[in-house]
Amino acid sequence: MSEKNKRFVLHDQSENSYGLVLLTSGGDLTQFKKNPVMLHEHNGWMMPIGHWEDIRVEGEEITALPVFDLKDDYAKLIAQKVEDGHIRMASMGVLPLEVNDNVVTKWEVREASIVTFGSNKNALRLMDANGDILTLSAVKKLTPSGNSINTKKSMELKDTIIAALNLSAGLEDSQVLTSVLQLSQENVSLKAENARLKEEKEAAQKSAETKEKEDILLSAVTNKKITVEQKKIYEKLELSEVKTLVGDLKSPMNLGEFTEPGGDEVKIPKELEGLTFSELSQKKPQALEQLKLSNKEAYKKLFKDEFGKEPTNF
Repeated sequence: MSEKNKRFVLHDQSENSYGLVLLTSGGDLTQFKKNPVMLHEHNGWMMPIGHWEDIRVEGEEITALPVFDLKDDYAKLIAQKVEDGHIRMASMGVLPLEVNDNVVTKWEVREASIVTFGSNKNALRLMDANGDILTLSAVKKLTPSGNSINTKKSMELKDTIIAALNLSAGLEDSQVLTSVLQLSQENVSLKAENARLKEEKEAAQKSAETKEKEDILLSAVTNKKITVEQKKIYEKLELSEVKTLVGDLKSPMNLGEFTEPGGDEVKIPKELEGLTFSELSQKKPQALEQLKLSNKEAYKKLFKDEFGKEPTNF
């Protein structure tokens, strides 16, 4: 983006959405040039998103170049939208000092913001000496000294903030604002730290549960309550489910006592008599697996009785 396209018009002398005209010649940029903060949508309760450079008064216009704080993720997001042409407007937050009918003849610049809409009330933000927003009626009641009927309420609000934050009495507005911003930043940092600690706790708990589940399943395989293949299925379940299901399993009957029979006679263990191969596969898969290991002939007989041929998985 060229410097020409990057430059923002912060003010011109046309009638604004308040129905007021601010004379460019009456604008005081002294304090603004000392601290040219750039906010988003005039939000003074958030940290600045950058600052302004090369502030110029050119005829009836005041223009400047934005410098975004690219180390701040939120500022970086706004900067990208400006770079891509999605946001093209800026707006000054000003303190009216003298008003003649609908013409503000003296005013002071407090800040300048990147704004989304340049034609609504955000096109110009009118403030009093304490940074509080002024209504049009309040502006028209300003005295040449710049005081308004809102000053008392603003001072009361300031005193309330000072008391709530336990700050020293007599602080300047900028010092109160700095304290508020600092507390806001600390609050953000604490929330981030709490989120990190919560994430670590959840990760540790999940790791412990995974180890406990693995120990239970390994024990079940060792005790022949489940097979290695069945273990893979149980691993997909939650720890509580594994505890319940595996806890209800009994160790398989010991079929090792049934040795390979001699001759042509093959005896099926009494515990399995009357059940077909398919029924055993569904109801007592562990017993069928044990039979395959300890009494191959009985296993073959059950298979052949149902399917008419001997199994080939030996």
